[in-house]
Order: sequence, then structure tokens, then C-alpha cells
Amino acid sequence: MFIAPRYETRIPGFDPAEAARICPFVIACYGMYNHGHATLTPSPANWVPQDYTVHAYIIMSDYQIPFGRRTKAFYGFIATKNDGTESIIAMRGTQGSTAWIDEILGSGFIKFVVDGQHLGDVERGFGTIYGSIDVYRPASGPFTTKQSDSRTFAQKIAAAIEIHRSSMASATAKAAPMKIIAAGHSLGAALLTQYVLENETRRKIDQVTAYTFGSPRVGDPTFVKNYNAQLNAKTWRIFIKEDWAPNLPPDIFGFAHVGGDGVEFSVEGLGVRANLGCHHAIETYMYVLEPQYPYALGECRSTRGPVRGEE
Repeated sequence: MFIAPRYETRIPGFDPAEAARICPFVIACYGMYNHGHATLTPSPANWVPQDYTVHAYIIMSDYQIPFGRRTKAFYGFIATKNDGTESIIAMRGTQGSTAWIDEILGSGFIKFVVDGQHLGDVERGFGTIYGSIDVYRPASGPFTTKQSDSRTFAQKIAAAIEIHRSSMASATAKAAPMKIIAAGHSLGAALLTQYVLENETRRKIDQVTAYTFGSPRVGDPTFVKNYNAQLNAKTWRIFIKEDWAPNLPPDIFGFAHVGGDGVEFSVEGLGVRANLGCHHAIETYMYVLEPQYPYALGECRSTRGPVRGEE
């Protein structure tokens, strides 16, 4: 049973049930990483619905102390529904101290350029990380950190989806109209925001719908203006009022949010443990959307006060 969430801000057209359907794919990124972080291609079993096939992994560089050494890490995947009607690009956020260094060390702006067009500036750390992303298809052979691929992230995503689609056995699945959804949390949301603007500028995939959860501010007003002007993309920027991440980087430094006012929720009085980690956790976002989801809230359940749906 779907329980209507508590809105602080209502946005016309936003469907909380659809957001609740998408959010578990982002949770799956964390689950796959936590249960298989020693590998760049963790198993999607028990995390991704069986009617979807994970056919590509999103891998990117973390900085690791000491000496700023870079290491590759699994950050997400592309999963396509077996009937060919939908592909979901899902990305997790940071996990642990090494990933946070990427964001902390990123200061100021860097130009966001697509096909020679300067579309505004993005936070330096986010922009640098965006340039490090690999899209790896296990069917293409073993992954090597030395492999050279000059294509951009949007180009890699489009190629991976098209290759998988062409390999599907069913002619009906190959011909089915496909919906593309990009879903990310925290750092993953910031990176997919850049992906959406790059993809829309290059016109690699038509009509990507983006769901971002707890996204920080990504770029300057020019970046935001160009992003919001893309008519083929729809963005649902979902955030919790008590979450600290959407307030960073500070707007006084010239950073702004894409997607207008966004969809705001509050966890006040809902039985969520009151700390920074829980207010930002993807499980808390799932909880405000659908509290009966099996993994909703988890360790962020407060020991004081009622939990929503259990009063």
C-alpha cells in the first residue's frame, strides 16, 4: 500500500509513487557496493528487480590518501527492462572518507563545455570527477584501468544502451519505445545533473527524466539557465528540508540549483533519527516517499517518538 508522503513543497506533475519506484535502484547501488566493494562489477542479485538486466557498470576515480592517489570504484549501473521499454541509469553518492576528499578538495568553478559550447561553470570537484567516469560493459571483456576511451560520459551511456538494445533477442523488445531515467543521490545526483545537460546538448538520447535525491548545488547561474532551458529533459529534484547536502556549496559563493524550487519533504515528527547522516541517507529519502519499503529508514529509525505509518 502506498502511503502519501508529507510534502513541504508540491510541484505540479510530480508523482511520489513513481519516485518511490525509482529510488530503490539508487539504493541498489549502495547495496551492491557495500556487499561487493572489492570488485568494480558487484552482483546485482537481490538488489535489482529480476525483470531488469544490468548490462553496464559506472566506474570512476576516488582520491585516496596519502598523496592524492586515485583508485577506481563502482558508483552505479545501467539496467534495462527485459521488455525493452525502460533503461535506468543509477548512481550512488559518497561512501567513506576517500570519496569525501574529492568534494572537499574541489574549490571554485571549472568550465562546463560541450562540443565547444561553454554552458556555464560547475563546482571544480564535481566537474573533475565527471571527466573521470567510465562506462564498462562486462560483455566487452575484462575491465582495465589503462583502457583509453576518449568518448564523453553521455556518449558512453548512449552507446551502452544502444549496444544492449541491439543484442536483445526479442524483436518486440528491440522495437519498443524506450523511456530513459537517470537517478542519483548526493554526489551521484551532481554527476547525473551534468550528464543530463551534456546529453541534451549532444542530443544522444531523447527525453531523459532525472530524479535526484539530496543533490548539492552543481553550477553557477549560467549552467542552471542552460540546464533549465532543455525542454526534452524533465528533472525532479527531491530534497529533505533537514538535509544539509542541498545547502552546499553555499549560494553566497555563486552556486545555484537546477530544476526550480524542487520537491521538498520534511522528516519532522516522522521518527527519523536526528543526525546529519540520517537526514541525508538514501534510506531516509525512500522512507519519506514510501515507508513500507523493506529497506526504508533502517538504522536511522529513531528510538523516540512514533514512526510514520505505525502510529
